[in-house]
Amino acid sequence: MIKKEIRLDNISVQPRQKIFAALKVGELPDNSDVLVPIIIIRGSKGPILTITAAIHGDEVNGSEVCYQLAQKLNPEDIKGTLVLLPICNPLAFNSRVRKTPLDGLDLNRCFPGKLNDSITYQIAYALFNSVIRKTDYLIDFHSGGFKFRLAPHVRVDPSNLDAINMAKAFGLKFVIQRKGIFTLLATARKQLKIPGICVEIGEGNRLEKEYVELGVKGVINTMIYLNMIEGEFKKTFQQILLKDRWYVRSTKGGLLVSLKEEGEKVRKNEPVAEIHNPYSSESTFLYSPVNGYVIGIRRNPQLSTGEGTILIYS
Repeated sequence: MIKKEIRLDNISVQPRQKIFAALKVGELPDNSDVLVPIIIIRGSKGPILTITAAIHGDEVNGSEVCYQLAQKLNPEDIKGTLVLLPICNPLAFNSRVRKTPLDGLDLNRCFPGKLNDSITYQIAYALFNSVIRKTDYLIDFHSGGFKFRLAPHVRVDPSNLDAINMAKAFGLKFVIQRKGIFTLLATARKQLKIPGICVEIGEGNRLEKEYVELGVKGVINTMIYLNMIEGEFKKTFQQILLKDRWYVRSTKGGLLVSLKEEGEKVRKNEPVAEIHNPYSSESTFLYSPVNGYVIGIRRNPQLSTGEGTILIYS
């Protein structure tokens, strides 16, 4: 028999129901509510899968993934419950910035949250206790920062077999095995033993249709793996496992010209970027320190000494 009711905070969800609601996570100086939108699609008996997005307010690709899933899926399609949190940090989202503007904190470093602390800790507390504690699986969407574009990839804790299988099922080309520190996923894994993956797609403050489509397909693939929906996996890549991270930093100031694209394979000592001196014809090359793949590229060409340019994993 299906449990008649699932409650998330003050929201009640009946079997075979799709609802659009909001979680109250705080109040502003004018006494208006700080609300986190939540979409719940509940079908028949099965696990609860939660999708989080816009933990950083400039990461909008994941928000659109949630929107597309809400339009695409209905209760009759699902075994279990799909919970979508498309804008986890509404204060940062509305300000179009990464961190919460009221206290300057990074929400992804504040889980599991604190009830009697600044607003970012209170948002983390509400999300973690009202939703995350009741979920069985978690997919957390992120993007690169402003003017830093990431090749689509999945990050996963290498010690969690269930999470590794989720990462493989998601179906992206790159799977990076890495442990998070004080992130939503790391906290959920440590405190609640919830398997989960982090999906990185695209660039901050940009909505990229091709990456959103990959995100939607990945969630569908994962739901098929979890027996939440029927269908066949739609993988288009031979997956590559990566672990070690290398950040190529500038040795001079100037204008950055990337010589590579996101996802491109590179060899040790191969030129990956060029810095042009705006006062002369002088140029300086930056080289890959290892054999690996370009996972991230700085898209702002105005460069100071020591700034990150190319992110490489091997």
